[in-house]
Amino acid sequence: MTSPKVADGAEAEPLLGWSNSGEAPKETCWQKTKRVTTSLARAAWNNGFICLNASMMVNSTLWLATKRLAILEVPVFQPLFVRGVIGFLIMLILSKSLRWGQTFGNPKVMGWILARTAFATMSIICVYVAVYLLPIGDSSALKQLATIFIAFMAWGLGWESINTLVILGAVACTIGAVLVSHPPFLFEGHQDWSTARMVGIIVSLFAAVGQAVSSLIVGKVGRETSTLSWMIWFDLAGVVTSIGPLLFKFPDAPVLDLNLGVWLLLIYHGLASLIGQSLLTRGFQLCNATQGSAIQTTIVIYCYVLGYFVLGEPLSWFALGGTVFVIGGILAVAEGKRRGRMQAAPPADAGNQEPLHAAPPADPGNQEPFQAAPPADAENQEA
Repeated sequence: MTSPKVADGAEAEPLLGWSNSGEAPKETCWQKTKRVTTSLARAAWNNGFICLNASMMVNSTLWLATKRLAILEVPVFQPLFVRGVIGFLIMLILSKSLRWGQTFGNPKVMGWILARTAFATMSIICVYVAVYLLPIGDSSALKQLATIFIAFMAWGLGWESINTLVILGAVACTIGAVLVSHPPFLFEGHQDWSTARMVGIIVSLFAAVGQAVSSLIVGKVGRETSTLSWMIWFDLAGVVTSIGPLLFKFPDAPVLDLNLGVWLLLIYHGLASLIGQSLLTRGFQLCNATQGSAIQTTIVIYCYVLGYFVLGEPLSWFALGGTVFVIGGILAVAEGKRRGRMQAAPPADAGNQEPLHAAPPADPGNQEPFQAAPPADAENQEA
């Protein structure tokens, strides 16, 4: 390459920021840190395994924060209200900044959107009540039963088949739920057995049912509406359903004279919910349902560890044994459903076979934010 012509005595200007000696310009420490951090973040965001594991870690700290608020006697609807306000405002700003026209979803499926919002809101309220009444490990283990409810509901609707592995997984989960609950008829019952614990177990099961119905609706609607729209409605419903109980002081009056630490905990609670849900949605866009179901069970382990070491919650052999049965049962159900789908799929021409789980290409110009909705058996962790 010839050097550019310049006036006598003047130096040629470096081409494209490179020096005339051919060396790349030196990065400052800040530029290098920013470049490496951006690359790592992008790589993590495009890895489903990392996104799902990070979601479970974040969500376990969310359960921990919720339990801490219960210990501080903050009414159960107050963190739900703060969470909804933070999530709704951030999602609304994001929607407007991205200029997404259908902020509140596709009107053609509005009935399904409202139905999913109702069941998801019922589920999250039950989750909060359960966390307030039970150790966070027990409540998270019982909520995992949503996988079983999804499998049998989908079978009842004729959407999926059931095989021996799914039935064995359901039996294992049932045994695990009984062990975790540790009712009075089982070796004299849990040491803290009371009406509050019984209510906590019941609402945990309702939370799992609500989550199952919610996930099935999302799977049915699919890409006819964006995940951003699901989240906006969910957060808005959390705000609306919390206003009445807070105004009428049910079950307790809201606590406003909180110190800075508690307010920061409430804000973290709202942000962690949004981050955890976003990571979960992204993870299920990149992983198949079987992998996702397996990774989701790790939240139970995280919750038991945090409950024991941070909150000092008791940990019994019944809880540990029940957790093993629940996790094993969920893995068996996920594998059974995977085999069932493979058997039901029509044989494809080997020469034109497409890779499993390949998503149809999207038009980049019309790609909506958070477009891909999780499949029907992608149990959305919404707490």
